[in-house]
Amino acid sequence: MNRKERRRLKKQGVRVAAADTPSILRQAALHHRLGRFADAEVLYRRALAGDPNNPDALHLLGLTRREQGAAGEAVELIRRAIDACGGGNALYFKSLAATLLVADQPADAEAAARRALEFEADFAEALAVLGSALRALGRRDEAETTLRRAIDLEADKPDAWTALGNVQVARGDEAAAVETFRAALERAPTDEVAVTNLAGALRRLDRTAEAETVLRAGIEARPNSARLYDTLALVMLEDGRVDEAADTYAKALDADPGDPEALAMLAGSGRCADDPALLRRIEHRLETGAEGADAIKLRFALADALRDQGDTNRAFRRYAEANAARRGELVARGHGFDAEEHDAFVSRIVEVFDRAFIADRSEAGLPSEVPVFVVGMPRSGTTLVEHIAASHPDVHGAGELTAFAGLREGLAAAVGAPEGEAFPECTRRLDANAARQVAEAHLARLADIGGGAARVIDKSPLNVFTMGLAAVLFPNASIVHCRRDARDTGLSCFMTNFVAPFAWATDLGDIGRYHRAFETLMAHWRATVPSPVLEMVYEDLVADAEGQSRRLIDFLGLAWDDRCLSAHDSRRTVRTASLWQVRRPIGVDAVGRWHTYADELAPLEAGLEGR
Repeated sequence: MNRKERRRLKKQGVRVAAADTPSILRQAALHHRLGRFADAEVLYRRALAGDPNNPDALHLLGLTRREQGAAGEAVELIRRAIDACGGGNALYFKSLAATLLVADQPADAEAAARRALEFEADFAEALAVLGSALRALGRRDEAETTLRRAIDLEADKPDAWTALGNVQVARGDEAAAVETFRAALERAPTDEVAVTNLAGALRRLDRTAEAETVLRAGIEARPNSARLYDTLALVMLEDGRVDEAADTYAKALDADPGDPEALAMLAGSGRCADDPALLRRIEHRLETGAEGADAIKLRFALADALRDQGDTNRAFRRYAEANAARRGELVARGHGFDAEEHDAFVSRIVEVFDRAFIADRSEAGLPSEVPVFVVGMPRSGTTLVEHIAASHPDVHGAGELTAFAGLREGLAAAVGAPEGEAFPECTRRLDANAARQVAEAHLARLADIGGGAARVIDKSPLNVFTMGLAAVLFPNASIVHCRRDARDTGLSCFMTNFVAPFAWATDLGDIGRYHRAFETLMAHWRATVPSPVLEMVYEDLVADAEGQSRRLIDFLGLAWDDRCLSAHDSRRTVRTASLWQVRRPIGVDAVGRWHTYADELAPLEAGLEGR
């Protein structure tokens, strides 16, 4: 312990001389169990003041700091505990593995979990953490095998059930995940992770009322859980209950005044223009030691707040800082972006899915008109277009489905591709039998999701890379291409803290290069695919909402319905980065926003021009 830490502890009334360490640790553990992490931290540090190398105090302080959002410090504390006890034990290595997962270091987490299992081969909790690490590394089959072994060993604990549910979510099997998460919740009825996971799976299946019931029961058991209030607010927001959502985020802040999720979501709602205190709360939380993903979230929130209050110069600087931090995090997790490599990937897709490839398989797919693919750069209006169409009673908006993008994983098995052969190369092996097998499976999934709707929309931006495959599987599917001024699109991407690991969105030059590659690919699809493609221009939609909406519905082969003109009032579920915006009437405020930041956008312009 350094002198600065000693002075801080003395100011808090903590005696730093040698003390009864076991007694202090018992008191600290009680605070820890009750969720009083700040109090537990003070006591753990008091124990360490008297016994600096006490492994239990180091280990438990590490777990406390992890709960407080300081995963980096927690990792170092647990490593010190391992050293202090002469090489560690199963429990310490399991804790280290779990903390490394929180710190987004799944490869190191796998290694630590395996060290725990060297000490105790049947340690179910270590197997659960190992399964989570394997899932994060994309090794889903291995993860499931590991987690089912953990459940066989210790079926009464929730961790392995929760981790197994996460594997099922990663595979797109939300229905199975719901039952698995229920099993976890039955074993830990008041655990907020079990509650939020079950609620999350239910909301992704559009079972919003059930999700809300689960969350309200959780809040009744844990009324001071900011996390549960955050999740309930998100369900309300996705359901179109904007004011209720804002009030519920405020309750999260009552439970935890520095809650990064609530602060970021309220900042993203535009409420900072009328609530200067919110800006100060964001600044205070950043100044008091937010780390990792929480700090990045708050940096974007601070920039949003400054923008909404009209301080555009400071806002842009804050966006740049937030994106630099986000890029560093993504690179550390293996999600960097190389523009040259991305251009080469696009070129491979163009080479494989040429006119001859698609024409040779013109009879291979199914004639269904159910699938509708809304594609476009992120922040180009895809959510708005989907929301207008899905307000029609014969259309189901499924949001950003992983189902079709996930076909790339199953495609290799269907065509008998050798292990390791990547998309798009493995599609060269696609024949009529494999095409029908994959198409039938996807249509069955759309029927489950859409409840028999005449049209089911998938608006995942990543589908731009699979439009050639879509054209083979569903030659009569509709493709809607959303376009927006490239400078407004690029600026909006730069101002968005995407959930997806879009490293390209953290740099203006890379955004320009990515946009250019996107347009190259769309030009190729317009020239090669038989499916009809409708161009929807954001600025035209803003200028003539009714005319463009009628054009969209007519393109889908449906009779007009006036509900499509009041899409912002619709109670249909929406899950997107545009959650707040899509609930407002179409307006002109987002058109030409780039002019305000024109002096800062030279790198974007260069990227758009291929420089």
